Amino acid sequence: LRMGDAANFFVLTNTGIFLASVVGHALGRLDFFSPSFMRDGFCVSWGETPLVQSHILCFYVDTVCAVALALLNRRYKDMPGREPVALAPAGILIHGLGHLATWFHRGAEVPQGNRWSRGFEWAEVAPQVLFIWTFFFLLLRSAPNTPSTHAALHAAVHAPILVILVPGVFGFTYVQTVLLWVSSCYDLLRVHKDRYYDLSAALINLPVGLVSWVEASQCDTFLKAVGGHVYYDAIIPVSMFVYYATVLATPPKAKAGKAA
Repeated sequence: LRMGDAANFFVLTNTGIFLASVVGHALGRLDFFSPSFMRDGFCVSWGETPLVQSHILCFYVDTVCAVALALLNRRYKDMPGREPVALAPAGILIHGLGHLATWFHRGAEVPQGNRWSRGFEWAEVAPQVLFIWTFFFLLLRSAPNTPSTHAALHAAVHAPILVILVPGVFGFTYVQTVLLWVSSCYDLLRVHKDRYYDLSAALINLPVGLVSWVEASQCDTFLKAVGGHVYYDAIIPVSMFVYYATVLATPPKAKAGKAA
């Protein structure tokens, strides 16, 4: 079993257990997640100070990191193993824009039910479905083994489900589950697996799902006091910076030339 396969299997398992834990809390069967996380769907800090509230902090961090990743992408365009980070800047930026949109609605109570049960007009939800389609498409397309056509189809399925059927408090959990399960499954199906596959699975795919446990269980303990959800967002580009640093610090060994 390759290191990358082990990491991706762990991602699938860990994400499934987290999803089951959120459902268990919602049903009243479990009680180890922070009440504010279950109420808001995120760990939201400093809600009374709009310009440093968690969602706008995520927008700041994601925007800066997207620019930094784009510059690295341009600087190291010939780097071996660039595929896992080649399309990342657009995905990181749309992630930040998603938090910006959430921040604009910061005063509203997070809906417990879904739009289907409350009733809706298609003209009302169409712009949001289009934005969420773009969100899913850019993030899934950035996964190195997900074809663009497949990313578009997955986005077309999950965007209306998220907007219409998923209650707002479970939006984060739904998005994490879709992105990590889809990207890890496509990664496992790769035919050619090398050291870059192993590194990207261990350094990029794996860490973010671990941070979700900290956010959900420690929000009211300490995380809300120091920024909340921004650490979850930050770990995604930071893991990519670590991937860049690791690949650049350990270049492939040159093949020995044939004797004259």
